[in-house]
Amino acid sequence: MFPYFKYLGTTLCPVVLIFSACKKTEAPLVEVKDNSIQIQVSPELTRSIDGISKLDRKRYFALADHGENLDKRVGSDERFDELTEDFDISLGRILGPVKGYVKNSKIVREDTARPGYVDLENLIRELEERRQPDSGKLKAIFGENMNIAAHDHHNAYPEFMGKYETPESAQEGSHAQYIPKDIEAAAELSARILKHGFTDFTRPAYYELVNEPHWSFFKDQHLADWHLATKRKVHELTPDVQVGGLCMSVAYFYKDYYKNWLGMKSFIDNTRGELDFYSFHVYDYYRNPEAGKNATRITSGLPLEGVLDLVNNYAVNTFGKELKLVVSEHGGYASKPGEDKMDYDGQFLADELYDSLVEEKKDGFTGEMERRSMIQWLHVSSILANTLTFMDRPQSVVKSVPFILANTEAWDPKYYASVYTPEEYEKGAELQASFLASFYKLFAGIEGRRVIADSPDPDLQVRAFADGKKVYTIVNNLSTVEHQITLSGLEGAKHEERRISRGKNMLPSYTVSEPETAKGIVLGSREVIVYISTFPEEVKEKSIIFEKVFYGDRITQKIDGENPVATIKVKVPDGGKALDSMLRIGIDRGVNSSYFVNVSMNHMPLNVPQEDSATRYDDSDDGYASTKLIPIPAGKLAKENNILISFPDGGDGAVGSAVIRARFSQPSVK
Repeated sequence: MFPYFKYLGTTLCPVVLIFSACKKTEAPLVEVKDNSIQIQVSPELTRSIDGISKLDRKRYFALADHGENLDKRVGSDERFDELTEDFDISLGRILGPVKGYVKNSKIVREDTARPGYVDLENLIRELEERRQPDSGKLKAIFGENMNIAAHDHHNAYPEFMGKYETPESAQEGSHAQYIPKDIEAAAELSARILKHGFTDFTRPAYYELVNEPHWSFFKDQHLADWHLATKRKVHELTPDVQVGGLCMSVAYFYKDYYKNWLGMKSFIDNTRGELDFYSFHVYDYYRNPEAGKNATRITSGLPLEGVLDLVNNYAVNTFGKELKLVVSEHGGYASKPGEDKMDYDGQFLADELYDSLVEEKKDGFTGEMERRSMIQWLHVSSILANTLTFMDRPQSVVKSVPFILANTEAWDPKYYASVYTPEEYEKGAELQASFLASFYKLFAGIEGRRVIADSPDPDLQVRAFADGKKVYTIVNNLSTVEHQITLSGLEGAKHEERRISRGKNMLPSYTVSEPETAKGIVLGSREVIVYISTFPEEVKEKSIIFEKVFYGDRITQKIDGENPVATIKVKVPDGGKALDSMLRIGIDRGVNSSYFVNVSMNHMPLNVPQEDSATRYDDSDDGYASTKLIPIPAGKLAKENNILISFPDGGDGAVGSAVIRARFSQPSVK
């Protein structure tokens, strides 16, 4: 009855594919691990990733909101305090900084003396007259700048600057897209709006020229030149504003044996890697099987690891540097094809789950919020997995914004991604916090320096931070398989556990408890915990472990009958001095392929752990994509590491990248 449950992480699906050798066999979905997985947390060992150890909350825990008048838009001081204190949000995103002004012909009008250009004198005067003073209340909370990312609507620029279209973008009917033909005029307009339409506090820190442009623009040099011209002009007037793109709508670059990567690659090439950052959105797509191709595609978790490795593997090989990355939207999205009208995205699935599985249904709007929570859990779960992946890349991912809005009652009170929903969907009614708030509550207050905490299981995302007397340990189960874990190294502390989970009826919950121990913790299907361990005294740093990323010499290699083995060389200049190391290999396979991979390094076969979450990454229309996390045995890392990769079933596939992360007691040569 529920053909897409394997992607949703429920225990109700009758089978899951588990592998023996290279064959698929059927087994119950929930397999309880009979031995506790030991996760060693070392609060005294600071983890420095490419020189960065401190957690920057502004990068990860943002509300997709521009911030201005937020205290008024959430209806009450109580709600505002809840957002900023209990949920501990940062700010994340503004949509339409240019188009919002272009719509008003009094502000943006053509300069008769400079055809095709905006009347600057009028523009500057109008912008500065309309610019609102800073809110002292907001500045006291968010600092000297709100650190938001901005991107614009389609067709945002005035027609007097000309329309640049492709044959494909022009044939989209009411959704036809163009970008400005006169890129110098467009660059001047956006630069002046960023300079005069904002204060130093409200001005975006990151600027994307257009939100999710039409695919036919990706490889077009005109799009790249527009970005480069805008960067030059913006930096002349507001050098603190970072300019980038292309704000691609998807991140499944692995699709079709990495053909989907070519659009982003072309844009990077056409801009010569010179933008301040590069960007794309990361979404999981939970779709009704009637959608056909791409019915469901999961990128969060292990697939995303390989995507991020691929981008900077290419950048290092081509430009000799890592690129800064901005993800101005990410989450999980449920939609249904056809003409059926829904009150909100994902309602088709919420109705099916709630009506079929929940025996004790609640009345009225309380029941409606319960129903919505079943879809919002998907969104939260995807955001969690994405965020933990981004947090392990502080040297490259400079901003990520969960697609969770504050209050959408002004334009759609039923919108699926709003943290607050008005009672009975009535505009002006009392606002109710939705299940989406659980993401912020889970991470509220987490601060400090990264510390060593490693997962021996590829299905468990583990991150840890120490701040004063507190140690925060985050463990996220990416799989539908129940795991029992023990957090070693936290003895002698008092614990608080925060947990996001779901019951057998698929209703999600956020709970807080005070367990007596960090041993024998059970993590159910797709559950996540934060352990807050408070010690009697400050946890002091004893030493720093320096972690570096080393990239392979080749990317995106097809494996087939003619080329059955991918070969990659990864140089680690101080390889012999490494304390430990991990090989990471991004792969894509065809439909009905084995999940297993053969890997050797310097003629030594490596043990490749098989993730239980593999079935979630297996799209019945496109195949399986993941990232293999392979511990390298102690003492076996060399200066030059020759890696051979093949598929034991003999089928087709591709390798995106091979990357080694190594740790040292002293800073290492890159």
